[in-house]
Amino acid sequence: MLCTPVKPSRMKLFHVWLKWLLRRSCEKLKTVHNFQSLHIACRNIMDRLPAILRVLEEISSENNAQRAVEAKGILVQMDLNFVGCLALFRKVLSDSNMLSEMLQSKTVDLSKAINLVESLKKTMVYYQTESFFDDLGISTQHIPKRSIQKARKLHDSLVNSTLGQHVDPDSKQMFRIQVFYPVIDCMMGEMERRFSRLNCNIMKGIQALNPSSGTFLREEDVLFLARAYDSNTDDLKHEVPQIRRVLERLAKSDETVPTTLLKFVSFLESYNDVFFELFRLCKIAVVLPVSSASCERTFFALRIIKNYLRSTMTEERLSNLSILSIEMLGYVIFLKKN
Repeated sequence: MLCTPVKPSRMKLFHVWLKWLLRRSCEKLKTVHNFQSLHIACRNIMDRLPAILRVLEEISSENNAQRAVEAKGILVQMDLNFVGCLALFRKVLSDSNMLSEMLQSKTVDLSKAINLVESLKKTMVYYQTESFFDDLGISTQHIPKRSIQKARKLHDSLVNSTLGQHVDPDSKQMFRIQVFYPVIDCMMGEMERRFSRLNCNIMKGIQALNPSSGTFLREEDVLFLARAYDSNTDDLKHEVPQIRRVLERLAKSDETVPTTLLKFVSFLESYNDVFFELFRLCKIAVVLPVSSASCERTFFALRIIKNYLRSTMTEERLSNLSILSIEMLGYVIFLKKN
């Protein structure tokens, strides 16, 4: 590919455009979750890699010593492993991002999420095959950092000692063994650990307690959750058919039927003594699937408190202030209603 020289004025405009583009990308990353930000960062860097390399090369030749040294340091780090990992992570994170977005959505269907988990596991198994690595399009060529001096003596002869010509292994094969397979194995290990059979059964049980689900009050799925939390399954087998009849009677009498898990818990609160085991499982199901976004908001509020009041309070005061900061929105809504 032939590169035409770029005028200084155009290069300056290109620098300004690249800075604006990077600033805009960083602003977007601040509004998304950590997993999604990694996916977006890999995609943006890979799509703009030629432009980034060209700008870094131009900066490295500037008269500003500090900027030139930083640009050269970044260029040195952009080696074969960097480019290969960039292509690999973009592929893996883009496939996993769909599952992450589904699990973090407000109206998540956990039964469908389990199907997506199984599909992603099969995809990871396919990633371990050689055909996928070849289709990924990672082409490598070993370029030595310094010129190799070949031995002049016995050039065409067989040398059995270590003084002969050193043969480097294939860079593509080394990348596959040292980088590609360990990343896929780590991803599969995390998938198996986080979405084990027990965890998937718990997710099915939580979804079975949601009135808007297609598996609402399915006895088999509810028992999965009951066994995980040591509930009395004998009593629960009697409670599930009875609450189903109660809800059917409400629907026939044109009364309000709970449509969400939280409303279902509020409905069961008046029948606490009758449906004790079912009410206990519903309370567990309400607080168990906390999204990572809620956790991030909690720790973000705690970080703000500790930054401003790091060494001027006791642990009890810190705990009280964190609760006030986290529950502030609910308190404001409560005041408006009353």
